[in-house]
Amino acid sequence: MIHTSVYSSNFAGNSMSGNFSTRKLAVCLSMALTAAMLQACGVATIKDIKPTPLVPIERNKMASFDVTGLGTCAKMSVDFGDGSPPADAYNVNLATTSSYTHVYTGWGGGKIVTAEGITNCVGKVQTRVKVLPEVLRVGVLAPRPTACDLIPNMPPLRKHTLVHAKNPPGFSLLSNPLSTINFGCTFGCVYNLFGENAPAPPTFPFPGLRKYSMVLRVGTQVEQGPTVFDGETTFTTNQAGPLEICENDEKLSDNSGGWG
Repeated sequence: MIHTSVYSSNFAGNSMSGNFSTRKLAVCLSMALTAAMLQACGVATIKDIKPTPLVPIERNKMASFDVTGLGTCAKMSVDFGDGSPPADAYNVNLATTSSYTHVYTGWGGGKIVTAEGITNCVGKVQTRVKVLPEVLRVGVLAPRPTACDLIPNMPPLRKHTLVHAKNPPGFSLLSNPLSTINFGCTFGCVYNLFGENAPAPPTFPFPGLRKYSMVLRVGTQVEQGPTVFDGETTFTTNQAGPLEICENDEKLSDNSGGWG
């Protein structure tokens, strides 16, 4: 009504002012009626989702998320962002806090948790959480029967997963000569996971990538290990699959040592 009177005064002396005011009032009334009808029909609105308590979430421990909003949601879903099936909830009174629990058992790192209205319920809200530990430390021992090994006890990576592979904090390949593999060459070839700064020939498992280096593989996607000496590598998976750590060597049986 305040907006209607303002528009009416601005058009004083204009024969159209009455019609404009009437139309404005009709629109306002229509919007009010629409909102009242939605509320009467039981359409609820999801407003927020957040972890509780606000502490780091740990793998293999119960995590809890609170969903709040307006009205009663006939059906909503909560996706915990780790590839597990979303949890469905029915007849949720959003005026009171509704909690949903989940146990993260796979990879740590960032997860996006989503609550979305499905039936007689609108709104889609998200929150980003961090699951600890973010870093998984692994070691590679030689000799090994195959060039590639799956990381044990870990589920497949999902498509579009961002992977960082790097040395542990405070660890230097230069200062730790024990973190090397002797690849059994006649004239000596002892390398850390950077390998030899030369492309591998066609007889190697991953020709074109560095000889005697660490290689990461997900399905058919192959990625070079650290691209600078003592550095790290980052890539995004273009497919789902288990993560494998590989040695780019044509003969594995004469190797000794390990990468840490």
